[in-house]
Amino acid sequence: MLCTNRADFFLWLNMMYNQGWVKLHRKLIDNPICKRPLYCHLWMSLLLMTQHTETSFIWNDERVVVQCGQLLTGRKKLSESTGIKESTVEKILKYLETEQQISQQKTTKFRIITIKNWDAYQTKEAGVTTKEQQSNNRVTTTQQQSDTYKKEEKEKKKTGGFAPPTHDEVAEQIKLKGYQNITPGKFINFYGSKGWMVGKNKMTNWKLALAAADKWDAPKQENTGPLLKEFGK
Repeated sequence: MLCTNRADFFLWLNMMYNQGWVKLHRKLIDNPICKRPLYCHLWMSLLLMTQHTETSFIWNDERVVVQCGQLLTGRKKLSESTGIKESTVEKILKYLETEQQISQQKTTKFRIITIKNWDAYQTKEAGVTTKEQQSNNRVTTTQQQSDTYKKEEKEKKKTGGFAPPTHDEVAEQIKLKGYQNITPGKFINFYGSKGWMVGKNKMTNWKLALAAADKWDAPKQENTGPLLKEFGK
């Protein structure tokens, strides 16, 4: 995201904040900030504004990275979004920093706040770490691909082992063979309307059928015959 002015900058911030959800641990009840409404309100706002994934933007011709567990904000922005006075926002942030709940990187235009132990409460599920979650996600993706393959194989068995080609596959074969008289759309529409039947039989090799289809509208060559050959044409 390229931020060329302050308006673009805060528009980008709003886009970031209005996504996803956070987990809230019951032990928060034991934290003293629960007895201070403004403190609790600001803490909840920080959690809701924090990034779930890494993102970045360009500010003053430099790339700024906001990592998972961090948020890009400012004292004025926090005051506007929470209704808490700027001076009180600064006081609460200092308290949270002292209590090791956050850390801050400040500039003259904005600050990046890091939520301490973000992974422990937001990306940890039943003892599963972030790396384990990523591993589980890869396993899930592999399983989904396997299920898709099995579904396709099952469908092939129903159709006698034949799977209709895609538009891209037909286009690639036409380019590979240099066919001039058939298009992917024409081939697929023709045989698709016939249930991929060749005569009374189910198609078994669409590439052979494509080669034959290329000859449908091919210009016929003139038959010179033996007589013309004899005269040396």
